[in-house]
Amino acid sequence: MADGLGDGCVAVRLDRALEMRRVDQPAVDDGFARALAATRREMAGSEVMFDGVIAIPVAVRGHVVDSYEATYAWHLTERGGTPLPAGRGMVAMALILERPDGSVLWQRRAARLVFGGTWDVSAAGSWHPGEDPVEAAYREGSEELGVPRDRLGQPRDVWMVVGPPPRGVTVLVRSPVPPELVPRPNPAEVDEVRWARTPDELPGDVWNVRRRMLTEIGFPWDPERASGSPPRASDRR
Repeated sequence: MADGLGDGCVAVRLDRALEMRRVDQPAVDDGFARALAATRREMAGSEVMFDGVIAIPVAVRGHVVDSYEATYAWHLTERGGTPLPAGRGMVAMALILERPDGSVLWQRRAARLVFGGTWDVSAAGSWHPGEDPVEAAYREGSEELGVPRDRLGQPRDVWMVVGPPPRGVTVLVRSPVPPELVPRPNPAEVDEVRWARTPDELPGDVWNVRRRMLTEIGFPWDPERASGSPPRASDRR
C-alpha cells in the first residue's frame, strides 16, 4: 500500500468510533519548502483561503488513522504538483442530511471556492485535530447550512472512505433530519441548496471525487430501505 493508504478507493462502514492517532510531522526537503512558501504567498493575497490547521493521513489500520498536523497550505502545495513528504491529501469530513422520504440535501459550492459551482453533499470540510470526527461533520453542517446540532439526531451510518488518490481519508456521516428542517446556507460558502434523491436530479455536475465516494458506499440506496442502512461495500462486490 502506497503511504499506507493504498492506490484505489475503499469504503468501510464503521461499527466503532474512529481513532485518530497523531504522528510526528515529517521533515521537508528544500524543494517542498520552496513550493510551500510560494503557496503561502499566493494564499496571503486571497480573500477566501485560510491557512488553518489540518491533518494529513499516512496510514489506516482498521478503525485507526495515523496522521500528522500541518496546514491547508501543505494540501494546496500537493494539489499544485509537489508531493508531500509523507502521506497524501488530508482528513476530511462530509455530512449527508436525509429526510424520511429518502431525499438528500445537496449544496452547490460558492463559485469563488475550490471546485466552485459544482454540487456536493450537504456539508463538507477538513477535520481539526482534537475533534471527534462525527461531531466535526455536524460542525460543518452548522457552519455551512446554519443547521444547529440540536436539530439533528444520532448518525444513521458513519463511513470511512480512503481515496481515491490524491484524496486522503474522508469520514462520511449520514444523518436523519425532520421533514420541516429549513437550512440557512452561508452565502460565503454555498450558492444554492436542493433536496434530491440522486445526483442525476440536480441541475449541474456533482464533484466527480464525491460521486466516486458515494458510489463506494452504495448511494443512491434502495428507496425501500431509505430509513435503514445502505449495503456494505463488501456486499456489492
